[in-house]
Amino acid sequence: MAYRQRSELMQPMMFFILVISLFPLGIGPNPETLQKVGPGVIWVAAILSSLLGMERLFKDDYNDGSLEQIMLSATPLPLVVLVKVLAHWLTSIVPLLLLSPLLALFLNLTEPMYWALLSTLLLGTPLLSLVGAIAVGLTLGLNRGGVLLALLLLPVFIPLLIFATAAVEAASLQLPYSAQLAIIGAMLLISLALAPFAIAYALRSESELMWKWLHPYAKTQNAYQLCERLLPWFVVSAFISFTLGMVWGLLFAPSDYQQGDSFRIIYIHVPSAILSMGAYSAMAISAFIGLVWQVRTAFMAMIALAPIGAIVTFIALFTGAAYGVNLCGEHGGCGMRA
Repeated sequence: MAYRQRSELMQPMMFFILVISLFPLGIGPNPETLQKVGPGVIWVAAILSSLLGMERLFKDDYNDGSLEQIMLSATPLPLVVLVKVLAHWLTSIVPLLLLSPLLALFLNLTEPMYWALLSTLLLGTPLLSLVGAIAVGLTLGLNRGGVLLALLLLPVFIPLLIFATAAVEAASLQLPYSAQLAIIGAMLLISLALAPFAIAYALRSESELMWKWLHPYAKTQNAYQLCERLLPWFVVSAFISFTLGMVWGLLFAPSDYQQGDSFRIIYIHVPSAILSMGAYSAMAISAFIGLVWQVRTAFMAMIALAPIGAIVTFIALFTGAAYGVNLCGEHGGCGMRA
């Protein structure tokens, strides 16, 4: 199917070449500068190029009904999606690897740097296709999911980018980079083991999750009714937990042997920090549901969580600063928290 649409097959390659060609024009032709930024430029261009054709990974099969036939066939769906991901890697990313020697020469990379770069690309680019296919399965039903796909995947690829560029930097300093390659290889093996099943689950549940679980609560009336049923239970459990925690922490917990009773502010600081991270994590999940499945009540939940997260974050910052001032002022030294 990729070779029937050769214009789309050429788009990642042309984008890859153009992005790398523009950097020397923007930052100047200094060989040392190009050598320093070259590995990161090639990896960023490879990630962006892989995203161009990723949206169509299952799109054509979804539109013509072939995907449903594949799901109903006797062939295991994880095996089918693994083959399609492999085909995507061979047609979209392997041509980029074939161009890498010329572009490495263009960016003044040394021979050790190039071999390190090629090793990271061989280990890391299949990871792009495997992880990207999971996001494609989640956003399959959207009409314009390309931008959302990039927003979902680019933060996920940051660790891979860090370890890949660190390996090339170590090679430039004549240092061993086997540790970075081992980490990337471990990420690839974990993805090979788990990603096909995650992709298959995402494809099967793309419509089922929406209509059976999320769609009923897309209506504001149903969402408010659910909140009214759950609110008393959450209020009672929160009040009991808060009362027991504060009483036990402020009255019964033993004093610190250095700071005395002043350390008890940590019993406010730590729960506030945990609540703030939980609130912002819930906002991220709500934003994901709202963007992917267009559920407006998810955006309402995100807006409602924002002031709560801001308040508990302020409490965590204030109590943490007070604890740090006490630790530095009374004992003549500042710990890591201060």
